[in-house]
Amino acid sequence: MEQLLYDCLKGSVNYDIYALKAPQNKDDNYAVYTTISDVKTNNLNSQCDLSNVRFQIDVYAKDYPTVKSISAEIQAKIIGCNTYHGLVIESQDINDSDYIGYRVTLDIKVWSK
Repeated sequence: MEQLLYDCLKGSVNYDIYALKAPQNKDDNYAVYTTISDVKTNNLNSQCDLSNVRFQIDVYAKDYPTVKSISAEIQAKIIGCNTYHGLVIESQDINDSDYIGYRVTLDIKVWSK
């Protein structure tokens, strides 16, 4: 599922995308995705082949308008991807004292076979 998410989000000229962590001293616009949970969906008989995955995507940028723009771009890609069904559960502005720029955290839920 992580590869499907990466394939959907890669290729933007506005930001770089990384799994789990960005390179040290990264100062351009970027996003980092982390898998929060990955479980198979159950039905009355057993597990079915539908995956229910929850991701957190942290978006970083040097200024507030840019972080909000990148966040909106990522949300549109999540919702518009045709290889899975994605849903943005929450978008939250974060005041991160360890980061000099701006950060938005997205909580994403994805279903796929």
